[in-house]
Amino acid sequence: PTPPSATQAQLSGVDHGYRERRKSRSFDGSLLGDYATEVAPREGDPLLGHDQSTGRATSDLAALMRNVDFLMITTAYSLSVATSTSLTTLIVALLEPSFPDSFAAMSWLGFSMVISGIPGSVLAGYLIDYTGKHMMVVRVYFALGAATALAFSIAVRRASFEWSFALGVLAGAFQTGIMSAGLELAAEVAYPVPEALGTAIINIASQLVPIPTIFLVQRCFLDGQPDLSGAWAGNLTLTSLMFAGL
Repeated sequence: PTPPSATQAQLSGVDHGYRERRKSRSFDGSLLGDYATEVAPREGDPLLGHDQSTGRATSDLAALMRNVDFLMITTAYSLSVATSTSLTTLIVALLEPSFPDSFAAMSWLGFSMVISGIPGSVLAGYLIDYTGKHMMVVRVYFALGAATALAFSIAVRRASFEWSFALGVLAGAFQTGIMSAGLELAAEVAYPVPEALGTAIINIASQLVPIPTIFLVQRCFLDGQPDLSGAWAGNLTLTSLMFAGL
């Protein structure tokens, strides 16, 4: 199995073996079917004669929990999802103090941030396929996502809606793009643990982390009412999560 320590040799191996493993693997379109195929007992497997599926899944789960690289990627991925989810959920509260008469425009901004994630994810997938360098693509996306989130916060603080809209769309594209690129990277780092198990753990974590994040940002507002200082603190809190993931 792949050692859990975060070494340069391991990260290089992730990129080096990507194309060959991708060529050699086939998928039936079902994550459950894919996992059931991968956990089938191999010749000489010590679990033969026992409950192979349960035993192998437990062993794989324990291996992931010892894999420091996988845990770090899961944490960074969850922080990115928490930032994106909190921003789109609280978009009106974060922008209303600076743009009190632009409710419809704020709604369109939230919509555009979600939609911009489509080309952002497609581009991330293309870059990974073209270069085979998962870590590089994720780092670039994280850096750009953090930078645009900070610029977006400053634009909102200065009440420049045009810049806020443009930067918000860019931030949405990069933050959503991290989701597809992060899942690819996690699957390669977790190899040979089945991709379905690693993806399930990351998705569970990324659904749980936004819950306290949303409540944390809401606490930035005095008496629960949106105000300029609270919106500034909330935007900076979300931006700090992106930099923490980076």
